[in-house]
Amino acid sequence: MIAKKFKKIKLRNSEQLSLWFSEEYKKNDVDSSTIFYESRDGKNMIDSPKAIFDYLIGDPMFEKYHHVWSYVPTEIGWGRIIEKFSNMPNVSFIERNTREYVYYLSKSKYLITNSTFQSFFIPKEEQIVINTWHGTPLKKMGYDIENANPAGSQNVVRNFLFSKFILSPNAHTTEVFKNSFRLDGIFSGEILEFGYPRNDILQKKDKSVLGQLIERGMVIDSSKDVILYCPTWKGTSTLNPTDSIHQIVAETTLLRKRVGDKYNVLVKVHPYIFKRAQEVEELNNYLVPDDFDPNY
Repeated sequence: MIAKKFKKIKLRNSEQLSLWFSEEYKKNDVDSSTIFYESRDGKNMIDSPKAIFDYLIGDPMFEKYHHVWSYVPTEIGWGRIIEKFSNMPNVSFIERNTREYVYYLSKSKYLITNSTFQSFFIPKEEQIVINTWHGTPLKKMGYDIENANPAGSQNVVRNFLFSKFILSPNAHTTEVFKNSFRLDGIFSGEILEFGYPRNDILQKKDKSVLGQLIERGMVIDSSKDVILYCPTWKGTSTLNPTDSIHQIVAETTLLRKRVGDKYNVLVKVHPYIFKRAQEVEELNNYLVPDDFDPNY
């Protein structure tokens, strides 16, 4: 009985978002000076959307643009981020899945994501969706996953199809977009194969980042350089994403034994397994916080 009630509540919330979007879609004109950003479904302000934002916010040509970030208030780090930009009136933070969130989805000229927008969202003809994606897929993706339900890829494919631009870091990823997600021959936008904006940040060396990590409780010897180990997630189920924890512990332990006298060895795990990694004693003091952008 209780389970049925919770199921109805969940359904009602989904329907509410669809209803709100339908209403806002009809009544709002697109604002050509508004840019909407969403990274990791509003969990963080990181990756290529953040790199694009940083570039635009520092360019006088875009000083009259309104920058809107989607955020989930229960996720770590947003308090510090919002405070940092509190004196910038052209930067707003909108809680995900609220009426205001739907309002900006319906009227922003540019919408930038590194993942997918939810199934209720449909862009207007004059809106420009830019999908930066978030990595080079070295495992099977989309319809190439063996014994996978094709329905699991339908919203990803839908998002790709309504994107004006999809960013690709290399020829391999372009082929994955075209073939694994069946875009070849039907995608009317452009796949821009010129690398990820986030990679441009790697050219900058900012040692203040180490100070920020130390403040967050990490053990770092400032006299040593840093090796940052960023293993990808190899699993298939986001509900049980702990397959590779033991391997990560073994590999980072080995790295510290081999080169720990010369380097700080830190690890940034995939978001899917961060909460589990926090519980592992061997990773204490070396685990980069989930809200911290490793590109910086």
